[in-house]
Amino acid sequence: MYLKRVLYGLAAGLLVFISSVSNSSAAPQILGLVVTMAPTPLLCGDRVCKAEFTSFCLQKERDVPHVSWAYEVAGGKSLHLVVIGRDGVEHRIAAAPHMTIRAHRGFAAVELSLSREKLVELGGVSVSIDVGSGVSLVPVARSGDDDPISAQERSLATGPLRRAGARVVDQDPEVMSKTRVLNGMINALPDRILVGDGAREALWRQSRIERILARDEEALTTARREYEACWRNTPVVLGIESVRHCLQVRHDGVIMRKNDNFWRAVRTGS
Repeated sequence: MYLKRVLYGLAAGLLVFISSVSNSSAAPQILGLVVTMAPTPLLCGDRVCKAEFTSFCLQKERDVPHVSWAYEVAGGKSLHLVVIGRDGVEHRIAAAPHMTIRAHRGFAAVELSLSREKLVELGGVSVSIDVGSGVSLVPVARSGDDDPISAQERSLATGPLRRAGARVVDQDPEVMSKTRVLNGMINALPDRILVGDGAREALWRQSRIERILARDEEALTTARREYEACWRNTPVVLGIESVRHCLQVRHDGVIMRKNDNFWRAVRTGS
């Protein structure tokens, strides 16, 4: 079992590398966007508000998306912006018309973002994204694509395959617990390398994870376990990679295993 986890971790790292160097102009895989248990806050900088979200592959036969390939929502009724206005009132609006979606790490994660300008236009001071069931992401067509997504492919991936993915991936207990916690930690942690005495606790405090997960003891236990596991990772200890990157690899390893389960289920019709 340990060797299997190591191999999936290595594969997840390789997935990131492949997605970053691919130059293919052909459309990559259609993705499923994993349901969130609660709205995920977007972290706002000077110009954009953004966060990572868990995704998985609905088309095994197509290439893994390389970094920053743009995606659009297929059937976006279950995807909402939760905008908090200056008066503290919450407004839920359809997210698809307002946000940008880009592949972030192969098929395992996407980045959803909203410009500060758009947030102001919507009358908000902060914003979260709530992902409901059955959301699919289709790659935006590029000029010169010699193998574009066909209508039949789109229908199959966003229909029967996405419904199977809801059962096999979205509702999987490990996805519902571990990957959601990992994704929350990834979004909460700065991409900084810290070493030396006190670095571990200092970074934990900076993440505000205890405050974010204060009402969920099980999730907090999972978060601390995953965090400590990364601090036993040699590249983190030596200051070669950040804890955030380590958590991304662990997150992607889980999704790769679940995607394997999904394709086995699809092949057997179970």
